[in-house]
Amino acid sequence: MESGVKDIDHGYKAFVKNMKQVSGSYTKVGYPSDKDNQYPDGESVAEIAIKNQFGVPKKIPARPFFTNAVDKSKEQLAALTAREIIAVQNNKINVKNALTLLGEFMIGKIRKEITDLRDPPNSAATIKEKGSSNPLIDTGRMRASTTQSVHVKGEL
Repeated sequence: MESGVKDIDHGYKAFVKNMKQVSGSYTKVGYPSDKDNQYPDGESVAEIAIKNQFGVPKKIPARPFFTNAVDKSKEQLAALTAREIIAVQNNKINVKNALTLLGEFMIGKIRKEITDLRDPPNSAATIKEKGSSNPLIDTGRMRASTTQSVHVKGEL
């Protein structure tokens, strides 16, 4: 005998799944340290990024492109994060796509900072050697290698 009551989900199951995934999910933006991401001399892009970010005493001055990008983008990133959380809550986007979008936003900001950073400038010898006054661009490999890795709770 039917009771005449229909069980209609209205997206509740997807909502619960998305909200469970939000906690514990993240995206990493930066430079993976792997053998496929190296300069011809064998040094990894991650090592070069660290040396440029923090400097090497008496060799390379600190050029904090990464932290500059984060600091300059805090308000925009917070607003974008809030918008994406609301979109996930409303089942308009899944957690992985929201995190991917946030990661792509930061990749763009980091790449822009690599391109725009001019201080401290290269030494005259460095400019002569590489033919450029841009401190963070020689071959463009570090800028092009800025990437992300999205990790969603419950996914492999």
